[in-house]
Amino acid sequence: MTDLGARSFADRDTEFYIDESKTPVTVDGYAKGEPMILGCRYCSAQVLLTRDPTDPGVDDFSHDTDCPQRFVRSRWFRRQLTE
Repeated sequence: MTDLGARSFADRDTEFYIDESKTPVTVDGYAKGEPMILGCRYCSAQVLLTRDPTDPGVDDFSHDTDCPQRFVRSRWFRRQLTE
């Protein structure tokens, strides 16, 4: 995609990672190997993955100001802004 303002986290040219829990559920509330953190490959932005749909997600990332993915948002999020 050439329009950086319209990039989605699902586009092929964006890069995010998922870190898994490395400890038992008794330590951090996540089973060992369960997805725990979603993060940006280019900066320090990350969120804790939870089952609660109202918790912050990829649209709520606080990317560093020089991050090339700073304005990446889901298509759903963009539609909410224009309706």
